[in-house]
Amino acid sequence: SLQRAGLSIPESQIVRDSLGVTYRVCEIPVSISTQAELDALMYTVKSAGRVLGKRNTIGLLTSIIDDESYEAINESLEQLGEVTRHECISFNQVFEARDRETGEAVMVMVHGNERRARMEAAANYFLSQQLGGVVTKGYAPEPIQYGDLFITVQQKVEDEQAYDAHYYMAALAQLHSSGAEILLRHKVKIPNHQAKEFEGILENLSKGTSPALYHHLKQQYEELAAEVAEGPRTLIHGDAKSANIDKGKLLDLESLKMGNPAIDLSLYLATSGIHKEKWGRYVQTYMDCVQQETGRNYTPDDLVQMTDTVQRTALVPAVRELGGLYSRPVGSAEERQITYLRRVLQENA
Repeated sequence: SLQRAGLSIPESQIVRDSLGVTYRVCEIPVSISTQAELDALMYTVKSAGRVLGKRNTIGLLTSIIDDESYEAINESLEQLGEVTRHECISFNQVFEARDRETGEAVMVMVHGNERRARMEAAANYFLSQQLGGVVTKGYAPEPIQYGDLFITVQQKVEDEQAYDAHYYMAALAQLHSSGAEILLRHKVKIPNHQAKEFEGILENLSKGTSPALYHHLKQQYEELAAEVAEGPRTLIHGDAKSANIDKGKLLDLESLKMGNPAIDLSLYLATSGIHKEKWGRYVQTYMDCVQQETGRNYTPDDLVQMTDTVQRTALVPAVRELGGLYSRPVGSAEERQITYLRRVLQENA
């Protein structure tokens, strides 16, 4: 397809990653400018693997797959039309499409991590049946396996209504209150949240930062991570930055874990640019909704304690998210999040 579109393909190389997975890799220097080129590229993605885009180079990372997997993926996706790449920054490859029969807009996500793909598929499929107001509909409880890649299909959110942080606090309260029970009922395995080691996460942070400050942040991070691990546990989003909680829905559910709910609240509030002194009013909205969902009453002291926990432990998800943002290309929205998250670090310093 690429050759018919007039694109030259350089010689590919066979490489093996640290897990022993074999790939065929080549880079095609091209600027996609015509519909024919785009169609050829989309066909290649659907039938051969995933695309890694960087500037004016399209890097094709093609798994060497067997005929059975090849036929399965083509059959699974043949009902989709109008496939276009979704312009979001993600470790997964995301495409928009429409069901040929219903015309419904869907999102097709190509994952390289089987565990995350299985969680994404199961969460959207089962949670949307009871939490449909805040979770997008998934089309199957398991991902489609394609060689060493895993594909999930879910409804595309096209809601343009504006939602504020109070709404999303209520959405997280619903997930935290009943999400675990729903998934466990369907025998979905939920991993436990574990804070990453500080070393190596923020290599960029050390640049231009005094050794004393870096050591101070490391010590605080490790103390707070231990406190978070010992706190209450419920089903949490696990990656509740504002980009993943949008258009009235909780998106990107591949990181669901059993953990401290403060992790979700602090990361969402921090990446939304809301100053810490205002977090209390949003935590109160959250606790009101948890009380409504579970019937468990809370006291004014409980609210003070929860607000303090969310404010203090914000360093833990902030460090993890900064590590992720520093490891991939970022756009203007991500640049704003970096500013917000570094503010958390400065407040802790």
